[in-house]
Amino acid sequence: EGLFLEKYLYQPDDKSYYFFFNYRINSFAIAEMASEDYPITVVVKENQVVSVDKDVKRYVDVAEDTPYKNSETLFTIDDCITNNFLEVSVYYLQDNNLYDQKTDPMEFFFPIRSEIESVDLRYYGETVDYMIPVWQVVIDERTYIFNAYDGKLIKTYR
Repeated sequence: EGLFLEKYLYQPDDKSYYFFFNYRINSFAIAEMASEDYPITVVVKENQVVSVDKDVKRYVDVAEDTPYKNSETLFTIDDCITNNFLEVSVYYLQDNNLYDQKTDPMEFFFPIRSEIESVDLRYYGETVDYMIPVWQVVIDERTYIFNAYDGKLIKTYR
């Protein structure tokens, strides 16, 4: 239940199709923690399934001992980017070969926001015990994962 096709690709070298699936828990998808890191991967070669890899978690109950137990509000995307603007701007400048010592990252405050490609509220398995809501934001082909409770940058990848 909640399974959906996130991406697929064809590898002509070995004539294989790769299907990457994700799933939802309580209407939120699971955050990918690296490029091509999906919970379920199916490989098909010559009309034959040759591999199925899965790392699926299921909803049991709300954990009572999480550090976010009493959190009632989530950080906004804007707050997450603003609170982590130094890291976000450094990655943006490096990814676009714009960085030199005279560059003021604040010049890119609005251009970075205009490069937002997607925003998605998802779950992230911080530990094996519980999952937390995160904002998965793609800015100029780089993915940022922000903790939705405290606004901290958890991970970024391209």
